[in-house]
Amino acid sequence: MSRLRTLLHPATGIAILALVVSLGSGAVAAGLITGADIKNDSVTGKDVKESSLAKVPAAKNADKVGGVQVKRIRLVGASPVGATTILRLNSFSLVASCTGGVATVTAKTTSGDAELSWEAVDASDDSSIDQNVDSFTSASPVDLDFSNVAHSDIIGHLRYVASNGDTAVVELSEEDGFAGADCVLTGSAIG
Repeated sequence: MSRLRTLLHPATGIAILALVVSLGSGAVAAGLITGADIKNDSVTGKDVKESSLAKVPAAKNADKVGGVQVKRIRLVGASPVGATTILRLNSFSLVASCTGGVATVTAKTTSGDAELSWEAVDASDDSSIDQNVDSFTSASPVDLDFSNVAHSDIIGHLRYVASNGDTAVVELSEEDGFAGADCVLTGSAIG
């Protein structure tokens, strides 16, 4: 009986009431605290759940760094793969297709006039290609030349300069098929 009296002591009741109030008040406080209640420069990166933030609508170049875009290039599939745009960067684009495990890549521009330089090497036998096009337009797209290489593991570098000032630098690889895909193009571009 004395143990029951100890549990029913007024101090125990007050402690339980304080515990219940403190557990529920955090949820209430979360709804009551606004930005006006927080001192400027007091919230740090550790205090913010990054996934809850969205892109700032007024940020015109939020997808660029210093006005430059970086794009990933990826086409993985089983032949045949129809014409697919694998890169669109300002006035420049690359369209790829694949038949019999061999990729065809076409460079296109929407600029009035552009220049293109394509250098590629087959990593398996060191055969190489150098292709320079001093002038091409939207009416005359350019097929990147893979003719001197054996189409196994090609690593290429492309430079594009347009009369409107657009530029692009592209690293592009055509690889032996893997995971059931015989058409594999990967790379990146900046411009």
